[in-house]
Amino acid sequence: MDNNNKPGRIGSLQAVRAMAFTGIFLCHAINTFPGEGMLYYVLFKSPGVWGVSVFFVLSGFLMTYSYWNRPIGKKFKDSFLFMIRKIRKLYPLHLLMLLAGSVYWLMMQRETISGILKKLAITVPLIQTWFPVGYQGINSVAWYLSVCVFLYFCFPCLLGFIKRIENIKLLFAVISGIFIIQLLIGYGVFRYTLIDMKWITYCHPVFRLGDFTIGGFMASLYIKRKASAGPKRSVSKLWGSVLEMISVALSIATCIFYTYSSDESVWYTYTCLFIPSSVLLVYVFSMGSGIISGLLTNRFTLWLAAISPYAFLIHRLVIYYLQAFTKYIIHCESVNILMVIVVSFGITVIAVLMYQKFEKAVIQQLTIPKSGSRTSSRRSE
Repeated sequence: MDNNNKPGRIGSLQAVRAMAFTGIFLCHAINTFPGEGMLYYVLFKSPGVWGVSVFFVLSGFLMTYSYWNRPIGKKFKDSFLFMIRKIRKLYPLHLLMLLAGSVYWLMMQRETISGILKKLAITVPLIQTWFPVGYQGINSVAWYLSVCVFLYFCFPCLLGFIKRIENIKLLFAVISGIFIIQLLIGYGVFRYTLIDMKWITYCHPVFRLGDFTIGGFMASLYIKRKASAGPKRSVSKLWGSVLEMISVALSIATCIFYTYSSDESVWYTYTCLFIPSSVLLVYVFSMGSGIISGLLTNRFTLWLAAISPYAFLIHRLVIYYLQAFTKYIIHCESVNILMVIVVSFGITVIAVLMYQKFEKAVIQQLTIPKSGSRTSSRRSE
C-alpha cells in the first residue's frame, strides 16, 4: 500500500494520529476510575501528555506539508480568515459539548450558575488558555482547540518563515533554538514565579507554538529530502523498520520516565521531555517504509484518525457521565477498567456517528435553497 498516494495526505501519519488519540483516551479513561498495578500507574499519567505532544508536532508537520505549494496571504485579514476556515468545522461541536458539560457540572458537581457563566465567557470564544484560571473548564479538552485557534492564526506567516530557511544546518539550529527557548521559559517560570506550570508549559498557546513550529520545520526537511532523494533512493524496509522500532521505544521510555518523574521536574516534563520522541516518531513514520507503519496503516486506524477530531472533543464528557452513572445510578464503587474503556469508547463512537449524520443533514439543508433558487431562476429565464 502506498501511504503517500493522496495529495496532502500521508497515510502512515494518520496512523500516528490514531495512536495519539488512543493514548489520550486511555489516559482519561484510566485517570477517572480507580485502579492499581504498575501498568495502570504508567497508563494513568503519561499517554495523555505524550499524545498531546504528538498532536502538536503532527499538526505543524501536516499543515506545512499540505500548504507548502498553496498560496496563503500573510496579512492580518488573511490569517484571520484562515483561522476561521480551519476551526469552523469543529466549532459547532465545541458549543454542543459546552452545553453537555454545563449540564454535567451543574447537576453532578453542583457548580453554581455564575461559575458556569464565567467559564463559558472564555470557553465559547476559545480564549480560555490565555487565562491562568478556568483554562480547562466545562469541557476540559477544549483547551487544545483554544491553542489551535492561535496556531492557525499564526500559520500563514509561520509557513513563510519556514520556507525561507533552506540550509539544513540552519534549519536544525533554529529547531534547537526553539527547544532551548522552551526549556529556558519553563525553568524561569518554575524557578522565579508562582505561576501554574501546567498552564504555561502545557496549555499556553505561545509555548505550544514551539512544538507546532518544530513540526513544521520537520515537514520542510521531509519535503526537501523527498525532492532530492527521489523514489529510487527511499529508505529500505529493513532500515525503516529499525528506525520505527527506535522511535516507538523512545516514546515508551519517555512515557515511563514521565510517570516516575517528580514534581520538581514539571517545568520540562509537561512538554519539552516529549518533544524529541514526538519529532522522531512523526518524521520516521512520515517515511512509511517500515513494518510497524505498514501494520498500523489499515482501515481501522485510518477510520479512527478520521473521526479523532470529533472523538477528542466528545470522549472526556462521555467518561465523566459514565463515572456519574456508575456512582449515582447503579452505586458501583469498583468498576472493571477494561469495561470502562470499551463502553466509553463505544459511546464516543456512537456520539461521533450521530453528530456526523446531523452535521451532514444541516449542510444539505443549507445548500438545498441555493440549488433550488438557481433551478427556479433558470426555468424563469
